[in-house]
Amino acid sequence: MSIGCKFCLTPGGKGISVKNKNLFATSDQLADHIEQEHDIPVRRVEETPDQAKQRAQKNNPRIGTHDC
Repeated sequence: MSIGCKFCLTPGGKGISVKNKNLFATSDQLADHIEQEHDIPVRRVEETPDQAKQRAQKNNPRIGTHDC
């Protein structure tokens, strides 16, 4: 079963690509996609909101800036 990104699949979103790049096999893959493509921190298991933001900012420096 595939998991779709609701940000990509909504009207006005990126839409499903020919290679199904917006469909994921696991929730971890979807979370990585949301952080990398949409600049939105996603909390992981046993992670506080602050820890999630710090981890996401470390992996994607745009998160939390005026450019984001």
